[in-house]
Amino acid sequence: MKSAQLTHPKITLPKRAQDPFNPHPVFPLWSPWDVYPYPYYGSVRKYETRETYYMPTLENDFLRVTIAPDVGGRIWDVYDKVGARHVVNFTNQVDSYNAGFGLNYTTGGIECNYPLAHACTTNRKREVSSRVNPDGSASIVCSEYERIWRTRWSVTYTLYPDRSYLELRVRIYNRTPFDSRYMYWNNCGFYLTPNTQYIFPEDEGSMHGQELTTFSWPLWRHRDLSMWGQVPPEMLGLYMLNAAEPFFGYYDHDAQYGLVHYGDLADVPGKKTWTWGTDPAYCDMLRKTHHGLDKVYGEIQSGRIVIQEHLDRVPPETEMEWTEIWYPVRGTGAFNGAGPGAALRAELVESAAEHSVLNVAAMGNGRFPKARLIVVSDGMAPVERPFALDPVNAAEATITLKGQAGPAQHTQVFLKDADGCILARARLRAPNRRDSWKEPVDFARPVKPVGTEELFFEAEKTARDWGNHDLRPVYEKVLAVDSGFSPALRELGKIALRRGEYDQAVAHFAKARQRDPDSMELRYFQGLALVLAGQVEAGRRLLELASRYHWEAAALTRLAELAMREQDWHQALKHLDRLAGAFPRLTRPRGLRTACLRKLGRTREAAAEITAVRAVDAQDPFLQFEALLATPGDAGPRRPARTKLLMDAFTQVWLEEPAPLEAAFDYLSAGLFDESVRITQMMDPEPGPLPLFVRAFALSKLGREKEAARALQDACAADVTYQHPWQLEFIPILEWARATLPKQPRPVFLLGNLLMARRRTEEGRQLWETAARQGEKHWLLFANLGYYANRVGKDAKTALTWFRKAEKANPEDLYVIVEIAGLLNSTGSARDVVRYLEARKSAVMSSPRVAYALLGAYLKLNQYGKFDALCAEVDFRHNWQIAGPHSLWMPRHYQEAAQLIEAGKPDAALAILEGLTGTPAHLGVQGASDAVEDRRLYHMGRCHEKLGRPDAARECWEKALDVPHFTGYEHAYWYREWSRRYFQALCLQKLGRESEANTFLDSMELLAHTHDLPVSAKKSILDMVERGRFASEHLKDPLVAEQLKVQTRAEE
Repeated sequence: MKSAQLTHPKITLPKRAQDPFNPHPVFPLWSPWDVYPYPYYGSVRKYETRETYYMPTLENDFLRVTIAPDVGGRIWDVYDKVGARHVVNFTNQVDSYNAGFGLNYTTGGIECNYPLAHACTTNRKREVSSRVNPDGSASIVCSEYERIWRTRWSVTYTLYPDRSYLELRVRIYNRTPFDSRYMYWNNCGFYLTPNTQYIFPEDEGSMHGQELTTFSWPLWRHRDLSMWGQVPPEMLGLYMLNAAEPFFGYYDHDAQYGLVHYGDLADVPGKKTWTWGTDPAYCDMLRKTHHGLDKVYGEIQSGRIVIQEHLDRVPPETEMEWTEIWYPVRGTGAFNGAGPGAALRAELVESAAEHSVLNVAAMGNGRFPKARLIVVSDGMAPVERPFALDPVNAAEATITLKGQAGPAQHTQVFLKDADGCILARARLRAPNRRDSWKEPVDFARPVKPVGTEELFFEAEKTARDWGNHDLRPVYEKVLAVDSGFSPALRELGKIALRRGEYDQAVAHFAKARQRDPDSMELRYFQGLALVLAGQVEAGRRLLELASRYHWEAAALTRLAELAMREQDWHQALKHLDRLAGAFPRLTRPRGLRTACLRKLGRTREAAAEITAVRAVDAQDPFLQFEALLATPGDAGPRRPARTKLLMDAFTQVWLEEPAPLEAAFDYLSAGLFDESVRITQMMDPEPGPLPLFVRAFALSKLGREKEAARALQDACAADVTYQHPWQLEFIPILEWARATLPKQPRPVFLLGNLLMARRRTEEGRQLWETAARQGEKHWLLFANLGYYANRVGKDAKTALTWFRKAEKANPEDLYVIVEIAGLLNSTGSARDVVRYLEARKSAVMSSPRVAYALLGAYLKLNQYGKFDALCAEVDFRHNWQIAGPHSLWMPRHYQEAAQLIEAGKPDAALAILEGLTGTPAHLGVQGASDAVEDRRLYHMGRCHEKLGRPDAARECWEKALDVPHFTGYEHAYWYREWSRRYFQALCLQKLGRESEANTFLDSMELLAHTHDLPVSAKKSILDMVERGRFASEHLKDPLVAEQLKVQTRAEE
């Protein structure tokens, strides 16, 4: 069979964009997620453009796989050449919007996420390389340095010449001195039809966003949740619990087609289903907003951990790697068994004491002409027969067994190849008849933890949660009970390290070791803290004592770095030789080993070492730069070509996120200042301030003060937009810059950013204020102080002053304009907002959020003419999620209609309500929740009533009662749907059905007293209940009340 083919096309696609990225740093105190230094995706405008993407492909006789390294490294398409269809959620355009940790969720294909779900780079460029392998397979490798924990990861996509599966080899490597956290999820989208089935062999799932809420699977509320046609209207994600089988997938019964995921449960025990629900209006919206081919899709996901919202921990200098595969099946039916070589459906059609009949249908993902089918069951001899498999046609067989078979007899069906390797296995299982919906739930309040271990357990639960948490207070609660509790002190020490408070870290670890003196982990971290605090010899002694067991690699790497700083290459090489022998896949210490060999003049050994280590990670900039230095003859004629290759690798990533900067810090950690200077010189011809500060610092360490001074001046003059220091190494660099240029505010400003990001809040604020007093004029500094004053200090007037300064420094920043409008609304009046925004027409016309602020002010002032005139001018047809005119179109007409009714003009109000059929397309895509039909019908009935048409009024109110509502699974759905059902209660009152109306209002009152709702939602619900029970008719509809949206935990 011919080799797999590798091609390198570029494809131009429509892109629904929200670029540019938000330039304001994502500080944890006022951001939904703690993802600094990543910027959030833009959230002030949405438009359509066209962009050309590099999309390399892998192809064999069975599959054509397209990878999109320019869109987060995802699998853009898997096309089944035999079945002539797309296996995954293929779309012909790039759609990104504000969801996920980077607020940049992008639809399409199979999304690989690390270190967070819907990661911050899910729609950004990742490093990419490709190769044709000696066995005839072909691979595409996407990789990156992630910025939050500074770890490195890659996924290698491989297609083999004779197989119909796509292999993913995932590598995660914590190359830092610290613990890191992460989650990994492989998220596959696929087209849905009513007869599409989610194939998961588990019996129970934990709800996305509410992990303590579990659903029986597949039966829930008399619905088969595995069948998309029976899924309720609302979106639902389930993490499958107690996985015992290493497969899952989907099957389209109409097309007799499916997809299988197989992965060892020791590697990827996490499994997840996701559906947007089946509400027709919402699905229609999804076809417009999420897809270019008018499709609705679902998702099936594999994960490194069972609950996606949990963060796993990776110790320093730790690497892990695993494989998982995806492959299509046809004609098998809903498979109940799968493995690395095939998927099968085993169905017991007859079972009696005398004999049983078993039907088996299977498809291989390769050609296995000598495969065997084996059935084993308690009480009978195994039955075996030939069963040839291939990736083109399903094979079928009917097996008659002597005796009774079934779940009680532990009947299993195996498919094995000629060598006896298991290709697939199916265990006959009894259907799960449990329906958890009808099981009573105990709402008893949980016992408040009071003991040391209980409090520590609660702290650890918070630490593993994917949310934005300040962890110091939760661990300090433990010490309030037991001040010497070693595990809490250990974690507080690690937090202090992450904050750059090294003396505090030393104190925490020292106290922890009083109770646990032999802990290698504590020895390592106290030694590291001592070194970082400047107590090098004391730190070295502890690191030497820590170089045992699991901590050997991390401790030896730190010791090697210390020896290299002292230019003791032989001692460093001793440690690094030991590491290379014991941990050959840890690429960073092997890169340091190459440098040591090079320094000792052992160039051939250095070249061999770097060649070997780059076989593990060829794209690591540190290794690439070291390869450039270590290759013999690097000054010869081939040098320019090698330099170009290196530069091409560097420029694969975004210029505001220069991965080579990490390589510069690798050299700094080992005292190799000259290499650090050279690597910053190879970066962009006009680098940002961060590499320039590193260059200046390294030059100073080399004694090249004049060059250092020039580089430092250049660093202070460079634009800091999208350039936010995040590495702890920048603390001494910026402190040195501040001491060198005491009147220059730029290092002070940037140091304030770094400390604010590390939750050293007051220090960060004070540094910002100092920079402002010293004359810093950058608009981001003023905006930072504005955000702090508003979100942390709760001082709207001071915030407004700072944002005014930011706007003066940069009048084009739409985010600042939105903030000023919001502050004017809260500190002044709607007229202030109107005056401000009407003077900024270009901003209003370019951003739906700015237009929304102005239109909201018009509504408060009942200026409907101005509202309509502005709506006639704007064009936001591609927007749907960002607040904009489409969000206010329906409320504007409800408001005017209610006012006309009150003014004695019901005929005019009725004309408005009857003509309110939807939002004009140019204002944005109308969401499924924008049109509250209950509300419209209620007010139409009031109009007819006042016009003396009781039958027409009754017809409207009764029609409103037929509007369906599904109250969903979580608090956001409850609030939204009962806020609408409120108008059904008002209709019942109008119909004289007071008892039924009171039932609705009683239910709302009970809802307002549940602990799941936020306080603002409880107040809103109770306000409606009070209006419904006691207010006069014209006050029953809270028309001008601020619209409240309860944040769903789902991924809207």
